[in-house]
Amino acid sequence: MRITQAILLVASLIAILLIVVVASADSPAEPLFSKQSVYLTAVNAQAAWNIEQGSPDIVVAVVDTGVDIRHPDLRANIWTNPAEIPNNGIDDDGNGCVDDVNGCSFVSDSSPGCDNVTNGFVNDDIGHGTFVSGVIAAAANGTGMVGVARNVRIMPIKVLDCYGSGDSIATARGILYAVHNGARVINLSLGGLRDAQEVRDAVSEATRSGVIVVAAAGNAGTSGVAFPARISEVLAVGAASQNAPDKRSAFSSYGPEVDVVAVGEDVVGTLPASRCFVLLPCLPGGPYAVGSGTSFSTPQVSGLAALMLSLKPDLSPQQITDIIKGTATPVPAGSTPGWAGAGRINMLEALKAVQNGGAAGEACTVETVVDGESFTCVGGRHIRMLQMHAPGIGQCGGDWAKSALQYIFLTPGRQVFLQFDATRVDASGRTLAAPIWRGDDGADYNLSIVMVYVGLARAADVGAGNGLFHDWALASEHWASTAQWNMWALGKAFRGGC
Repeated sequence: MRITQAILLVASLIAILLIVVVASADSPAEPLFSKQSVYLTAVNAQAAWNIEQGSPDIVVAVVDTGVDIRHPDLRANIWTNPAEIPNNGIDDDGNGCVDDVNGCSFVSDSSPGCDNVTNGFVNDDIGHGTFVSGVIAAAANGTGMVGVARNVRIMPIKVLDCYGSGDSIATARGILYAVHNGARVINLSLGGLRDAQEVRDAVSEATRSGVIVVAAAGNAGTSGVAFPARISEVLAVGAASQNAPDKRSAFSSYGPEVDVVAVGEDVVGTLPASRCFVLLPCLPGGPYAVGSGTSFSTPQVSGLAALMLSLKPDLSPQQITDIIKGTATPVPAGSTPGWAGAGRINMLEALKAVQNGGAAGEACTVETVVDGESFTCVGGRHIRMLQMHAPGIGQCGGDWAKSALQYIFLTPGRQVFLQFDATRVDASGRTLAAPIWRGDDGADYNLSIVMVYVGLARAADVGAGNGLFHDWALASEHWASTAQWNMWALGKAFRGGC
């Protein structure tokens, strides 16, 4: 009777907690949020905002066409350079830009018909950079829309002219300006086919300085990710369809460099009032518009990175990338394998991973162990463990390998976190993932590697994207073989008695 009562009490407490979570879901009062919620629901934004809504200490540089710093949804969140005296014609802080009170322009070789714009004049003569900025950081002020990271600061950096054209030198200078003036995230909703060493060097300096660079994959709709998104240090973002967020938007470029996607269709953004119907038609009642493109899926990811840094400012670019990719929701490859990289971003899971101290990955509650290298999650997903190959049932050691998983590591009901291979699914339809087990000591254990380490399996390279696991698995196999614990080594008996 007491046990039954205790179970009922626990169940009641869980029900209460669930009700509280549902009731406290953040629902901004902005008039345009109903349009935004259609695509933000797909990336779990509202639930994520219960954890973090952004800190004014985190600065996101929008390297683009400039920004309307007086826009009603942006003016409260525009970065201010505390060391610069406005309009005195002097570079007060010696950073190479005169009167850069709110940002800097680097358009010194503009297209015919456009003006060269340098120093602190960051006015947006198209609207693209303003739109991107609204997606990231439009304030929750009861008007218009709300940004993904509503309280962070936007650093306007103009590198594109009045036609949206620019060059690699301006882009590189813009990136370096952002790095040297305190940005933690750089959004590049721009790109082209031409590779440029100066941009690569600028991105490398950003990464070394602890600044994450996020860039659009491109809108060609074909294989071939745009530059600079295809630089390995850049977090490259593609676009998913709004009506079917598990599918690629027809315009989204794809290739192995894509890291993640967000919904890129019918995204709401801010526009300068003077640019209505220049870039896009403004919505009735205000300087806002709806647009589609990887330019507009990318700032959602930049906003997520800003939320993560707001929660834990010492995250490195690599940690941010690992968490965003490790917590992404896998999506089907369809006819374009790799179009979504690790999958569609999941803002809630990413912030929970930051709270929990690492990139745990996608949660899975173990249902059954199939054999020594595969298991099922509650809900039916079949997982084949990454970077290892255990003997099958009936082979030498096969029963030992299964028993180790079933009774020690993957007992039914235990929660593990899945980190995925780039190829995601093998020829048998099994999801390829490394299950991460968080121990009582707070440390995370890659169970694939543990199985290799104790000699119950051997390292197996199952495809591209295994850099996170590969070296450790091979080192574990070498150790197990040397220690005569590896059942697979010729002439060495398995110590379990097989």
